Amino acid sequence: MRVQNGPEDGGASALEVPADTYRRIRFDQIKRLVNGHIAVLPALPLLSLFFAFFLESTYPPFVPALWVGAMCLHAALVWGVRWMMQKDMAAVAADPEKWARLYGWTCLFGSFAWSAIVPVFWNPAVPEQSLYTLLVLICTSFFTVTSMTTIPRVFVMSNLPYLIVMAAGAFALPQIVNPVIFPINVIVLCVNYFIALRSAKRDFDNNLIHIANEELIGDLERARDISEDALASAKRANADLSSQEELFRALVENAKEGIILTDQAGNIRYMSPSIKHLGYDATTFLGVPLPDLIPPDTRRKAIEHFSLQTDAPYTPLLLTDQILTPTGRRIWIEARITDMRHDPNVGGFIANVRDVTERKHIDDELSEHLEILNALAQDAPLDTILRRLTYDIEKTNPALRALLVTVEEGLPQSVVAPSLPRAIRDKLESGEISHDTLLHKRDMRLGQGAIVPDIGAGKVDAQLAGCLKQIGLRAFWSQPIVSRKGRLLGVLAVFHIQPHTPSTKELSKTDGAAHLAGLAIERRQSEGELREAMERAELANRAKSRFLATMSHELRTPLNAIIGFSEIMHTQLFGPLGDRHYTDYAKDILTSGRHLLSVIDDILDISKIEAGRYELEAREIAIGDAVEWSVLLTQPKANEKHITIMMELAPDLPPILADLRAIRQILLNLLSNAVKFTPEHGTITIAAERAANGGLNFSVTDNGLGIPADKIDYVMQPFGQATNHTSEYQSGTGLGLPICKSLIEMHNGRFTLESEEGKGTRVTLWLPPERLCLEDEPVAAS
Repeated sequence: MRVQNGPEDGGASALEVPADTYRRIRFDQIKRLVNGHIAVLPALPLLSLFFAFFLESTYPPFVPALWVGAMCLHAALVWGVRWMMQKDMAAVAADPEKWARLYGWTCLFGSFAWSAIVPVFWNPAVPEQSLYTLLVLICTSFFTVTSMTTIPRVFVMSNLPYLIVMAAGAFALPQIVNPVIFPINVIVLCVNYFIALRSAKRDFDNNLIHIANEELIGDLERARDISEDALASAKRANADLSSQEELFRALVENAKEGIILTDQAGNIRYMSPSIKHLGYDATTFLGVPLPDLIPPDTRRKAIEHFSLQTDAPYTPLLLTDQILTPTGRRIWIEARITDMRHDPNVGGFIANVRDVTERKHIDDELSEHLEILNALAQDAPLDTILRRLTYDIEKTNPALRALLVTVEEGLPQSVVAPSLPRAIRDKLESGEISHDTLLHKRDMRLGQGAIVPDIGAGKVDAQLAGCLKQIGLRAFWSQPIVSRKGRLLGVLAVFHIQPHTPSTKELSKTDGAAHLAGLAIERRQSEGELREAMERAELANRAKSRFLATMSHELRTPLNAIIGFSEIMHTQLFGPLGDRHYTDYAKDILTSGRHLLSVIDDILDISKIEAGRYELEAREIAIGDAVEWSVLLTQPKANEKHITIMMELAPDLPPILADLRAIRQILLNLLSNAVKFTPEHGTITIAAERAANGGLNFSVTDNGLGIPADKIDYVMQPFGQATNHTSEYQSGTGLGLPICKSLIEMHNGRFTLESEEGKGTRVTLWLPPERLCLEDEPVAAS
């Protein structure tokens, strides 16, 4: 928003001023006007008292007193306006015109009150006194001209009452004040008003210039601060750039990777000092074409790669090759060449080159080890694997010869030395030269290798030294081949045709080969031992099968005879035996025979299951019939102990696809165990229902003795029993539960045993859904 500085503000012509600037100038004018007025404000009440005391009034005394009171009220109003302005300067600054009008009305009231001096003290009888009051007004008018010209509105409102009173006084005292004085006063007042307008305009312009100067100074200070900040930032940026340049230079010069920069034609114009790690001098090859440093085959590949690229950015070329350095050393390098000819800041090729010789050797060694391990896993002959190990050592250096001796129980078994004469191999195999001499055992403990840089100067067995010299070998180092348990399996020796101290890399290579040889030898030995153990196990299994067949015939036949004849005697089929003791004896013989036959049957069954010779004959059977059959056989024993057997079979149970004999044996064993370990008047429940997952659950629950928690796993093992033979309850063989578990698992089912000592036992059997013969689902025998 912008306002116009018009004639009211002392301007002869309209001048656009920003609203904020105008309000700021007016606010400053009001503050100066009020502060100036406050400086002389106490004089007005004092002067009014002075006049009231010394001048004579034709009115009653209270009239001069009222006049003095009006002047005091005027002073109070001015002080009040100033107090309100100081209390809320923000409001004054926001709307200074409102406060200028308020202050103008205050001045108007004060001017009328002060002008009342003429009528209050007008005395025609004393014309000098009347003239004196008019002179006071004229002086006051001149004072307002000099002090209130900044705001024309306030100037007019302050002088108007004086003009009216002076005009009236001029006509009232014609004998003293010539009437011509009145127009002269008007002219003087107009001149004063014109002077006030010019003064207001000058004051406004001065304030405007002052504000503009302040803004200019502020802008200059801000520009100076910005310039100083920019200068400081530039200095920091230069310092950071210099530091980064130094850091980059240090990285480039000390990196393991060499950097080569060429021009547009491919000629080298920069090589980083770190190129010295590759055997090159950074200054010698300046100006040399980069392709001259690349082997021919790789050079053709690089030229073809970059010739096929037409649009930037170009794909970098990765190269791995073996080169001959200026120092005569062959190394493997990996180079990344980037075409930056399109970049004006580079204008050439950038090649990053690093020495990967060590990595290449490690990769090759790992690859060789993997090939050997694969050959070992694929049952390659041991001799082939050992030969491969010696070949891998010899190919690293044409001056090397490798020899590997396998040892068993301290005696040499075989010698692998493809590059050595037959004579030394024969002497090692025959024992004429002991393998211990290769380990230098006279000076070193078992498990440590030997290092002989010069056979002629070392403490080497004389016979071994002589043999090696005859075939042109002058140094060797060896490593024992040891099993994981520390048993000596052989010796790996590496020979050199010249006196030579092996490097760390050569020793590491020998140690790795010895380790692989140990794995191969130990595995082949373990495989041989395993084959022998399997053969012995097969023989034992065949003997077990023969034993079981013999037991099946040799024990069952006489037992059946004993059981049959003892049953005839017990029932007295052919007449009384005479004495009742014979009847009891016959009963004991019958019971013991049946128990022994049951034990033999259980042993034969668990043996068949463990040998994998128990074959299921799956067919469709009704689970209810199998349960009723098992309960029927168990009921007599249960009746002897007054035990109740309850059947809880869900209606509409589908038939199952299972071996009938196995299912009956499972249920009969579980019911027999429940009857055996349930006290008199106990309860046994056998239940069957569909499982939530679609299978079939059937369970046998009793409230008998129960099984201790720490023996549940034990009773599931063959011959494991929770009670001892001295128990009041009859013990079995401990094979019933393991047989049940094995048979149900052969049907792809699960066996779960839950028991709490003193409360009872619950056995749950689960058959999978595929064992159920549902009408709408085809069933296949397993």
